[in-house]
Amino acid sequence: MGTVFLLDDHALSRAGLRALLEHEFGFKVAADGTAATAAGRPSVAIVGSDDPAAALALIRSLAMATPAVACIRLDTRATADSIKAAFDAGALGYLLRADSASDLAGAIRSAASGQRYLSPVASAALVDHLQNRDTARPHHALTRRQLEVLRLVAQGRSTKTIARDLGLSTKTVDAHRYQIGKRLQVHDVAGLVRYAIRHALVENGP
Repeated sequence: MGTVFLLDDHALSRAGLRALLEHEFGFKVAADGTAATAAGRPSVAIVGSDDPAAALALIRSLAMATPAVACIRLDTRATADSIKAAFDAGALGYLLRADSASDLAGAIRSAASGQRYLSPVASAALVDHLQNRDTARPHHALTRRQLEVLRLVAQGRSTKTIARDLGLSTKTVDAHRYQIGKRLQVHDVAGLVRYAIRHALVENGP
């Protein structure tokens, strides 16, 4: 493969990466990234700017101007949005500064061969995001008190009984029931009972 270009805001980071890539993995490295736009052979550019907008703009520019240069986004943290934005901009790899040297070398080799690479740490962040999104339920947005009211409604308790048991006024209970219905998009008692049973908020219905 050609040269690994280091497009990083931090001089110390560039120096450390260059020493690592040259001495441990034998890559040809250029710490001055301005030559990346003139790269002839398939090469790799590691884009490590702390400014996300600037990093994405640089990746787009390189992807359009020099298709022979495959970009790897080197970031401080990973979110589903930041990963998607990097790949949409044209990056072939996404790596975190917390990743290992072997992850960095693997990303470079993958990108140089035209294959996408997502580091283990970034992959874990993406999986966590997807799991949290998939498991989110409307009742997760309810307050502790609203959950208590919902469970009691599902057990067949009247507004007056709920108010007495929780030490609230009936107006306060009615207000909680209104907010519960609004958040769950369920506006009748039977629907609230079905919702509570479906999501295991109560063991049994009334």
